[in-house]
Amino acid sequence: MADILVVDDQAFPGEVLKKELAEEGHQITCVGDADCVMSSIEESRPDIVLLALYLEGFEGWYLLDKIKKYDPSMPVLIMSSYDSFVGDPRLARADGYVIKDPDTDQLKQKIRDNLTRPGIDPNSQPALTEGRDAKS
Repeated sequence: MADILVVDDQAFPGEVLKKELAEEGHQITCVGDADCVMSSIEESRPDIVLLALYLEGFEGWYLLDKIKKYDPSMPVLIMSSYDSFVGDPRLARADGYVIKDPDTDQLKQKIRDNLTRPGIDPNSQPALTEGRDAKS
């Protein structure tokens, strides 16, 4: 199964996701500190990132840009408690948008869709390229 990075500064949603997704065989890492996201991505190379839009001190949009600059092929699903971003053009940079919900069926389906799309191989690791600066 997949290595999934959950980025959310609220402990409860992260723990619920960790439990639900681990039951399906996924390896879950939860990060609540926006400053640790890029180092976690560099170290663990997750197959997919679940990114909350609102994080204390950072905006999820900013992190989305950093992740996509680091590895444009890394799937990133945006999570929000609000549906007000459905028409937001910035979502075009993400690989999906999910409303946080105790029923995780929609999220699980979007994860499956992203992990099975052409060009995604959960067993391959992107090579670091010269000049790539994930910390900036």
